[in-house]
Amino acid sequence: MPNPLGARIVAHPPMRLEQFLVVAVAASLLAGCGEAAPGSTFAARPAARLAGGGVTTTLADGFRACGATQTPPASVLVTPQDNLPPVLNKAAGDVDDSTARHWAAAFWREQAIESWASASPGQEGLLRGPCLSAARVRLSVLPGGRPAGQPKPCGGEGCLALRLTVATTSLPMVQALVLRHGGNPSRYVVKETVMTAGQVDTVVVGGVYQDGPLGPIWFVEASGLNCLDPDAVRLGLDCGPGAPVSGGTPVNH
Repeated sequence: MPNPLGARIVAHPPMRLEQFLVVAVAASLLAGCGEAAPGSTFAARPAARLAGGGVTTTLADGFRACGATQTPPASVLVTPQDNLPPVLNKAAGDVDDSTARHWAAAFWREQAIESWASASPGQEGLLRGPCLSAARVRLSVLPGGRPAGQPKPCGGEGCLALRLTVATTSLPMVQALVLRHGGNPSRYVVKETVMTAGQVDTVVVGGVYQDGPLGPIWFVEASGLNCLDPDAVRLGLDCGPGAPVSGGTPVNH
């Protein structure tokens, strides 16, 4: 997997300024979880601002405005209900089951758009632009200058998506995502748990639900945290051979 192992976070006084700021922002973010409606944000994301400008009227317009040279096919943009992995709601009452499933479907759709753009010629503008992810988690650039999609826990026929989990972010998880993986503080995460070669892995993607110029997506604010992280088990990630589902409310019917 492309995600590098990061050093454990250990508080050593005096704390570096950047760490202090991250912890302060994260603590403020988490303290406000009960005061804001699910999906609310502290500032409009770039794609939301683009949509609010009245520039786009159709999905084709939206994709062009976001840097794509064509619109993805319907097989990418529409996720049949029976193609969505099982969804767990572990948002501790912050999000109802219907909303959790809606967010999980938006995450699945965003991942499909990224995969399509990574494999299709001429879509570098979409991958480099601000509509799919925040600047701090902008997609990596492969040798030759072509951007790649967000790191995936696995791919191909040998990979089975076990479940998607919508959860409220904990302070330790925010610290891991921001300090070790360079993302932005996020109030909520979607965890994608997969089985590949007999091993269970979970990748954590912090973000916010957004219905903008590209339609409903999970706007990525932080990613890179998975079972290679030294604190994966402590942070509640399902890892290892045949790891069981750890709690949560199933919302698929």
